[in-house]
Amino acid sequence: MLHVVLVAAVAALVGFWGLDQANIGPDELIYQDAGLRYVLGDTTPNPEHPPVAKYLLGVWQLVFGAGVTSARVLMGVVLVATTLVAFCWARAAFGATAGVVGAIMLATTHRVSGADFIDRQVLLDPFSVLFGLSGLALLWHWERQRRMAGALAAGALLALGMLSKASAATLLIAALACVPWRELGRREVWGAMVAFAAAGIGTCLLAYAPLGGLTAVQAMLEFQGAHASAGHPIVVAGETFLHAPWYALVWFAGEVVGWLALAAVVGSALIAAGVRWRDRATRVLVLAATGPLLVLSASPVALPHYTSAWLWPVLLLSGVGVVEVSRRARSRIARVVAGGLGALLLVGPWTGVAHVVSIAPTGVARVDAAMAADPAPDGVVLTVQLSPWITDPNIDAAVTEDERAPGITAVIVGDDIRFPAPPALLDAVAAVEEPLALDGVLVYLLDEELSTLIGEGEAR
Repeated sequence: MLHVVLVAAVAALVGFWGLDQANIGPDELIYQDAGLRYVLGDTTPNPEHPPVAKYLLGVWQLVFGAGVTSARVLMGVVLVATTLVAFCWARAAFGATAGVVGAIMLATTHRVSGADFIDRQVLLDPFSVLFGLSGLALLWHWERQRRMAGALAAGALLALGMLSKASAATLLIAALACVPWRELGRREVWGAMVAFAAAGIGTCLLAYAPLGGLTAVQAMLEFQGAHASAGHPIVVAGETFLHAPWYALVWFAGEVVGWLALAAVVGSALIAAGVRWRDRATRVLVLAATGPLLVLSASPVALPHYTSAWLWPVLLLSGVGVVEVSRRARSRIARVVAGGLGALLLVGPWTGVAHVVSIAPTGVARVDAAMAADPAPDGVVLTVQLSPWITDPNIDAAVTEDERAPGITAVIVGDDIRFPAPPALLDAVAAVEEPLALDGVLVYLLDEELSTLIGEGEAR
């Protein structure tokens, strides 16, 4: 019981601390609003993704109030639930100590995309991780107990994962490790496989019924196909790509987790895979990581938060790995190696928890306060070298990307190379005003409208 309380407390700290302080992420308003509209009868928003996570977001907001902060509280609940399921599975498969360490690694390791933890943002991915992890854990448990209810529940849960984010379908690769291939001739095995498939298919049909059934699925697949063909501009290793290179997800993982922390996590997970390979749970977790990583790496679309699809099994296994090294350390050298690995593994949780407890508005989310403190009259804000999905949710003032728009009295310059700014514009504002640096974003608060300044500069 003490282990459960410890794991839940740590996950709750990460899941709920300062949820109202973080910048609003690019997709948070989309999913928060879509969820609310779904349960109110309008299922037209966001048809490009499956509906289950949005159903849950909508129901939560009906009960506890609408808004991003309310939806983020549900994300905290999802994180705590994910951590507890991971602990219970790892404890059953590898022992209590490995369960505690693995679950805490999963909850606390730094994985910040944008301004906050992926798991704390209103995204679909954390739901798919919770349901996918739970489904695999139950399927592993079914293989040991052979109870039909376990196969039914596993099929439904894995389907819910796919119905939250389609990429969770890659976890079916890991499910193959739970199949007792040498016993396929037994009726109970075939019966369980049929029950698993039936539960999954039935769950999918029920979830899509309000959206029009197979027609909605076809529309989603067509959209995703067109999106993949058109591409999505991203920055990887300082270069802009319209179609993601094959190494994009690994690069994003290094940026999201931190390269040193990622190296320690992967190294410890590989140790766990080597020394505990005979355990079925190990093989399931290895496939749960490599399957999504390989499939998603082949996709022409990649975003930083996609790392959550394959990172959770690695984090869980990293806890198992460091515990195994500690248990097997007999010589002084082995104990030094074990201590060094443990110290390196602490980098991820240390930076993750430090991020959470110090969370505060950053960059563009501080622009309104800066404008209010400036004596010059407030007007329209021109944003350059910044994504509109970052600026629009976080700035209350009127925002434009058109330098010719009237009434511009503030210019915000970011570092997003996907949206390069005209050099003449940057020179014009830099010549008349010293910028205010806000967490890497430069803010020029002008004493007169930008059009006037540009006109005077051209006249000179």
